[in-house]
Amino acid sequence: MLRIIGTWLLLTASTLMYAQTPTDAERLQGYRITGEQVQFIFDENIYGVAPTRVSVTGAFRSWSTDMDAAEWQLTRQKDYWALSLDNPGYAAIPVQSPFKFRINEGVWMDPPATAANSKGGNLV
Repeated sequence: MLRIIGTWLLLTASTLMYAQTPTDAERLQGYRITGEQVQFIFDENIYGVAPTRVSVTGAFRSWSTDMDAAEWQLTRQKDYWALSLDNPGYAAIPVQSPFKFRINEGVWMDPPATAANSKGGNLV
């Protein structure tokens, strides 16, 4: 039985150019949007974990529990994990789509308590 305790919602953002390294706010909210691209960001220091793999799921994936879908796996960067996806017109991932990160063999990660974009236990 799947029990979702908390998720994030994907909010709109301005199309300002951003630096390569995500800001503290972007790390906390779990994503950033630039133009027609969304980048999911998982900062293990915020969550206090050291995962061997990270994936993202949400309403845009029908809350799939498939940890092996390569197109939804984040890759390790210097000090965070990231996945960049083209999302023209927000067609693939609509605005305010709830999402969550999963690590290792499928552990669901609840949003940080200080994430401003937390709604109903999800990130948005």
